[in-house]
Amino acid sequence: FKKGQQVSISTLNGRVVLPYEGYAKHLEYIAQGAEIGAGKLWYSKAKKQYFLLVPLTFELPEAEPATHKQVVGVDVGMRYFATASNTSGKALFKSGKATLRKAERYAKSRKSLQQKGTRSAVRRLVQLSGRERRFIADVNSSLAVQILNTFPHAFIGVEELTGVRDRTERRSRKNSSEKTRKANRRRARWSYAELLGFLAYKAPLRGSMVVKVDAHYTSQTCPRCGHCSK
Repeated sequence: FKKGQQVSISTLNGRVVLPYEGYAKHLEYIAQGAEIGAGKLWYSKAKKQYFLLVPLTFELPEAEPATHKQVVGVDVGMRYFATASNTSGKALFKSGKATLRKAERYAKSRKSLQQKGTRSAVRRLVQLSGRERRFIADVNSSLAVQILNTFPHAFIGVEELTGVRDRTERRSRKNSSEKTRKANRRRARWSYAELLGFLAYKAPLRGSMVVKVDAHYTSQTCPRCGHCSK
């Protein structure tokens, strides 16, 4: 990076110095001397524009739970990707209906291309796979931002997701119904851990803190006194 919001890039014809644009907050981090990681130059065919993707590392003050203004619980699932609520009764529901419908279209296209097996179908399959991963990542990232914006400066508890598929998937058998197989495909496709990762690293930037909570009996436990009962 150079002064005057310019960047030096190595090309086949030598180095070139070019001006760049970016989000105001990111530019502020760079100006403040944030540590810069390995950059990646990416070309968008749709926009016919180059993007320089650069990870930034900077120090944040140690999180202190006493400074958080509210406590929030987040539950994840398939019918609703996330249900978040605080102790004051404010809630956020993120339906997965429209998103899963689009994800199903990706699955149908992938199945059709796999059956063809031609060289062009394989190339198309690789493109489709990358597009599907970016779509899922974009939904998870947007959802994490929505939760953090709805509940600012919060102490956020998210259920422990390790082994969630083993706990929720029904065992597939030869005579399993299409509904069961479809539900298993949906669970296998979605990345709950990615959503937790986005929440964990975005939260400190917004004055919040994320912790993992054991999911057992959380729906049967009173949030005020801790009494557990069906």
